[in-house]
Amino acid sequence: MSDSLRRHTPLIAIIGWLIVGLLAVQVLHQAGQIQQLTDALHEKEIEPSNTLNRTILIGVTAATSDDYYKIRPFVEDFIEPDTNQYSADHGYNTTFEFVLTSNNGDSASANLNTQMFHHMGVTVIIGHPWNSQSCASLSYAEAHDMILISPAASAVSQSIPGDSYLRLACNDTVHFMVAAKALLSYGVNACVAVGIDFGYGLYEAFEEEYERGGGVVLDWVKLDFDDYDLDSLMGKIEAEVLEGVETYGDEGVAVLLMGFTEMIPLVERADEHPVLYTAPWFGCWGMGLNAKFIEEAPEESAHLKIFTTVPAPPQERGVHSLQHAIREAGVSPPRLRDGLHLRRRYDSRQGNSRV
Repeated sequence: MSDSLRRHTPLIAIIGWLIVGLLAVQVLHQAGQIQQLTDALHEKEIEPSNTLNRTILIGVTAATSDDYYKIRPFVEDFIEPDTNQYSADHGYNTTFEFVLTSNNGDSASANLNTQMFHHMGVTVIIGHPWNSQSCASLSYAEAHDMILISPAASAVSQSIPGDSYLRLACNDTVHFMVAAKALLSYGVNACVAVGIDFGYGLYEAFEEEYERGGGVVLDWVKLDFDDYDLDSLMGKIEAEVLEGVETYGDEGVAVLLMGFTEMIPLVERADEHPVLYTAPWFGCWGMGLNAKFIEEAPEESAHLKIFTTVPAPPQERGVHSLQHAIREAGVSPPRLRDGLHLRRRYDSRQGNSRV
């Protein structure tokens, strides 16, 4: 267990209980870290404090300015009041103040915000949802005994044993393994995978899971933005699918898109290639619930009906109560993807309310 976590055991006691329950489902790859937190909770029984009233600052960051305005009412109307109510109900002479700021869409700002929080006396940050923002801030946070809780960062490369960095989302490889199962469940036994090589082993995770279930990857077409010929690319994909159809049938070969909005040009041009336009299409990773596809390629997206795996919203009573409270307060209920991140932020706040 890291020295930072051991020194902050009183502050993060309830974080441990939350993460043991939540991450048991969502972040199985962090089982060792969860066990460390659980062990810490059993080392010391936390009792209500008899000291004078005190205020603890908790840092909260939004990835972008747009996200800032989505998150702010959630923090001000729910997270902070509920945390302080919990503290008061349990006799803790402590007030929690959540300080919200924006990372302005870049990693440099995230690191500067981490330093700003440190100088303010903040030791726990909930935020830095992008992988790049968490990565840029992790070294500073570790060096200054800060705990970083990210509701959405998911890069496999950031899993470092013994760190004080807690992620509430599954790692990226999980999306690709689930996509493999999705294709197989629809009777798609062969596919042409199209995506960007980020070097995280994401394609390899998909291929291993897909082949384990009897699937065959006909080709992995890598997008190279330094040499990007869309006509040639679409022709190559169509030829691969056509060859696969001869063996696996019209419904047995799919196009699998691995990426984000950079896949939109392929969708826009699909109607120019009859074989591709009649083949099943699947997506994964950052494509789920991405409105850009409908905005920029409405007819093609509607025709292709791209099946994309996304995390299912929790069905627990507490989640429904939170959603109801949001509506009652007149705050716009978040979309599914945003809502998952917001609920993780809400859950994270409990880690700071038992001291």
